[in-house]
Parts: sequence; structure tokens; C-alpha cells
Amino acid sequence: MCPASTEAIGRAKFAPGSARPYTKIIHVQLGHVFSPFYEVLDMQRKLKWHPAPASQAVNEKWVMMIRSARPFTPPTDVIELPDRILVLVEIAGMHTDHLNITLNDRRLSISGTREKPRHPNPAYHQVEIGFGDFRVELELPWTVERDEVSATYEAGFLEVELPRKAPRTVPVTDLSSGE
Repeated sequence: MCPASTEAIGRAKFAPGSARPYTKIIHVQLGHVFSPFYEVLDMQRKLKWHPAPASQAVNEKWVMMIRSARPFTPPTDVIELPDRILVLVEIAGMHTDHLNITLNDRRLSISGTREKPRHPNPAYHQVEIGFGDFRVELELPWTVERDEVSATYEAGFLEVELPRKAPRTVPVTDLSSGE
């Protein structure tokens, strides 16, 4: 446990509608800067695990995996211009047939699957790239011309261009004149 924090761990409970237990972990800062990696380093020390030098042959492989509870979400920028909205999604390593883009009224949904490359007997030293299913949902500030929406994928960026729909004027008929 980090000397600068207190950790309270609740009993394993069953999440509503689930048969899988979950544990609630709460960190409280007591005056020093809390380092989330202290816990990992402390665990490595307790397990007496240290990365082996590249030149040393290792018979046993220790893999420590820290998995985020949140799903994979690629970085997304939404840029509003006077005549259109540009949505830019950073999603390298994709095939266009693995991307799905839907527009329902003012709701834009971008989803897909980024396949993880297969390597025989991997020993990961650093894991930062998200793989698997993803979904980005955006509520657009105004309606768009559905027939003119376009999407391009180049150099790891998906760009969706959504032209602004021109305001529609409604003619008013004067019924009070006798003509």
C-alpha cells in the first residue's frame, strides 16, 4: 500500500443483474502525491518479480496485466465550421469494411472492431494500444444534409463531413384578404 494513501476494500458483492462479483476500491490521498503505479511496483516487489534483461534466457514467463474497466474508445475531435461539422477519429490499423457509421436525426454513431495482431508466444512489456470493439456516439448541434454526408479514411484518421442543412422558410398565406 502506498504510504501516501489509504485503501479501503469492500467485500465482494454481486452486481445487479450479474453473477460476477465485483470489488470496490477507494483511494484517499493523505497529503502526499498519490502514484497509481506505486501499487504495481509494490506488487512486483512482493512477488519478487523483476523484468529479466533481454540477454538472459527466461524459462518462466510472468505476465502482469492491468486492464482498464472502461471500453476502448478512440480519440475523437468534433470541429464546427460555419457550413459543416467535421468529426475526426484517430483509429489507425483499421479496414474500412470494419467501420460502421450511422446517422439517426442528429445522432451520429461510429463503431467498429480493430483486430489485435496475432504474435506467437508474446511477452508484453508495455500495453497502451486499444483493440477490439469500439463505439463513438455524438449528438450534433444542428441537423445536417443527410444525402451529402461523406466519410474518408486516410493515414489512420477517419474523417466524417456533415454539411449543415439550410434553414427552410415556410411561406405564410394571408387568409384574411378576400381575394
